[in-house]
Amino acid sequence: MTSPNDSASIAWESRPVVEEKWTKTALLLSLLVAFPCAIGMVYAEAAWGLLSAVLLVGSMAPYFSNHSFRLDPNGVRRHLGIWTTRKPWHDFGRAVKIPGGVFLGCDIRPHRLDAFRGLYLRCNDALAENVLDYARRHIEKAHALETDQS
Repeated sequence: MTSPNDSASIAWESRPVVEEKWTKTALLLSLLVAFPCAIGMVYAEAAWGLLSAVLLVGSMAPYFSNHSFRLDPNGVRRHLGIWTTRKPWHDFGRAVKIPGGVFLGCDIRPHRLDAFRGLYLRCNDALAENVLDYARRHIEKAHALETDQS
């Protein structure tokens, strides 16, 4: 992790399966085993159970994989498994601290489509304050540059 006081960038990694309570992970794993078994028994076909297992594990892959984040003067980069998302600061309108991290929204005010348009940066509470300050500073700077250029 880069020092939060470093104005050039902030970088960190997160792994939800390790950071969450063990009871949550144990419950999730038991459901990932029990549900496909139940589907296989209900339909009396192992192929349906296997298909449901593949779909469940695929949809839960972000929970089991590493998340890496990097904030720099150009924008935000989130790497999750095989997907990388890069967005410049001018794409965001606000930064808000939420439980478990920081949310970067595309509009200045909350919108019902925020979950689909924004970007969630998972981090611990100690780092969240530094990430929030860094993001707000760069979002304001990006919008000030846009205003000056208009």
